[in-house]
Amino acid sequence: MDTKAVEYMVYDEEDGNKRRAFITACTDAETLHLYAYNYNWDDGFEEPTLIMQNPNCSMSTALTLFYLADGVEYLSDTEQEADEYEQDWQAFVKNLYNRIIKGDFPSSPIRFEPPITRVERYEMEKDLSDEESVFYTPIDGIDCNIDV
Repeated sequence: MDTKAVEYMVYDEEDGNKRRAFITACTDAETLHLYAYNYNWDDGFEEPTLIMQNPNCSMSTALTLFYLADGVEYLSDTEQEADEYEQDWQAFVKNLYNRIIKGDFPSSPIRFEPPITRVERYEMEKDLSDEESVFYTPIDGIDCNIDV
């Protein structure tokens, strides 16, 4: 995991083309996860989309992106209509949701702990389908949720 490169890309590199090239060229699942975890969501959905399109994006990273993008809001009503300000968000989260459900992302040794309370987990277990259980099921592994 290249923490120095991620730190530079997230905080110092102002050229969006270089950041996007870094994401696209990243071959290490842990470094890609670290970038996703530290991404500044005020910069929009282009870079997170590239992260999820990277073949090294693991299920743990996809789930992390889902939660960081407030996918829990989407889970509460997958049929909701987005207003004009939420269209980019909804397109991103819906695409990510569908790919997670399909199992498009490989497993990896990266840890994922759903950032939910016991009550929220109970509600999810009650309300979500069996195939959606991935959203509240922890994945054991290396903790790559490191603030750089």
